[in-house]
Amino acid sequence: MTTERDAAGPDRAREAAHHEPRTTSPRLLWQRRVDVTEDVNGTFRLPPGRSGDLLGWSGADLQCAPYVDFVHPDDRDLLSEAGEALRTSGAPTAFVPLEMRVLGRDRRYWWTRWSVVVTDTGVRATGVDYLAPHPAKGPPVGTWLWDDDADAVSWSTEMLDMFGFSVGPPVAYADFLAAVVEDDQGTVDRAVRRTLDDGGPYVVDFGIADETGREHWFHAAGRLLERPAGGPRYLGGLLKYLNPVRRAGSRRPTTGCG
Repeated sequence: MTTERDAAGPDRAREAAHHEPRTTSPRLLWQRRVDVTEDVNGTFRLPPGRSGDLLGWSGADLQCAPYVDFVHPDDRDLLSEAGEALRTSGAPTAFVPLEMRVLGRDRRYWWTRWSVVVTDTGVRATGVDYLAPHPAKGPPVGTWLWDDDADAVSWSTEMLDMFGFSVGPPVAYADFLAAVVEDDQGTVDRAVRRTLDDGGPYVVDFGIADETGREHWFHAAGRLLERPAGGPRYLGGLLKYLNPVRRAGSRRPTTGCG
């Protein structure tokens, strides 16, 4: 089965020396205060009470999916590797710099620089310096939100474009599930129900057929959002278009964008 890392194509050859991936010196564009821990199910977090964004993603957007879904597939192990190097070095250095590519709302991956530290609770990256956009375009990406109590699914305009749907009122979860190809409906539904039951992350790939019968492949990642007392229960997340090239005799995509 194709993974997002497979879909990234030739760009994944990064690159033996991963701390020197750029061919030119970066130009520091601007800075933001954002935190993330090495827990792959953790999220990018903006400081409480402060407005701002991370490359166009709002604080609410960032809470909708594990941070790794915003990071380039080839860079997703770098934070844990940097933390392990800090733990084992025994050096008095308080932090180490880390550069990784993060997907912006504009579909560009950006080189970003973070400061990695080891704390009592694990490895933490703080920052962030925006350096320069990566030349490769990222996948089409949108956001979605499901109000479980009201059974209403809302999609961003980017997601509507990917699905070929018109702007309209929120739809029921069953209507969304009916749009998924039949072979994947059970997988999608089990992933959703599991997240609702145990609060873990929601990660699944699935196909949707267009009016011509051609299947389009998507990667979805989401999580239960923090619920205010007495408030509705929301499941939110990201959706990426994998842009498949199908192998003869196979329903699954073999290549695409990362």
